[in-house]
Amino acid sequence: MLMAAWWMTCLLLAAFYTANLTAFMTTETSITDRSIEELIHSGRKWIFRKGTAFSDYLFKESIDEHEKDFSLLKKSFINGNGMMIDSDDEVIDFLRKGYAYIQEVNVLNYMLFEDSMETNGSCPFNAIDLHFFEHTTAFAFPKGSLYAIPFSEYIEFLRKIGLVQKWMQQYLLSTDVCAFHFDNKLSRKEKALTIYEFHTAFYILCMGAILGLLCLFIELRKTVFNLFIETRGRVFKIIIKILFRIIKSMNRYNQPRKTVLIKRRKRI
Repeated sequence: MLMAAWWMTCLLLAAFYTANLTAFMTTETSITDRSIEELIHSGRKWIFRKGTAFSDYLFKESIDEHEKDFSLLKKSFINGNGMMIDSDDEVIDFLRKGYAYIQEVNVLNYMLFEDSMETNGSCPFNAIDLHFFEHTTAFAFPKGSLYAIPFSEYIEFLRKIGLVQKWMQQYLLSTDVCAFHFDNKLSRKEKALTIYEFHTAFYILCMGAILGLLCLFIELRKTVFNLFIETRGRVFKIIIKILFRIIKSMNRYNQPRKTVLIKRRKRI
């Protein structure tokens, strides 16, 4: 029984592992656009947020010739495939309709993280690991402000001692949240097949081990009990025999003895 319980547990563990691995290996991704050019040529509609650095640069009157991505996006927007939205509240609805969303990395990560938390950790949407536009962020001061130089020096000091980088890693979301990489590298948080995927199998393994130990304990107790019953029966029989012999001996000792008078005959 112990071996049967153990092999059944191993069988269930192997079945869970195989099922999870098969589901992971056969999962198909719906992401087909690996570049801005592929996005435009596929005819997919896309959206972007109003008032961002991307929108300001897209609406520039003149775009450099080497910036091919922005030229394609501007033509696509003029043709009606691009759409500008006023807030991020309606982004998820557009994404469910098949739109692509162009936004800063940190904003995308925050949105995907919130959506994954609402869907119990799953990632119905993916952020493409594609960076084609970079811009800087700065603090604005009034002209001739006395705080500009000290504040800039203090920010530079924080950057040099590593506090800025530390705070970015501590408070900004990872760029790997629901990310899809084109170099066949899977996301550490969502795409990787981790040991947590098999927690049910480990629960079954623990239950099987407990069941096996319980069966072993029952078998040992049953064996000891049967041995005790058998030994007790033999001892009881021996005691009965001894008592019977003692009683028999006592009965013989207590029986009345007959006195026989023997007389000697005289010869005449």
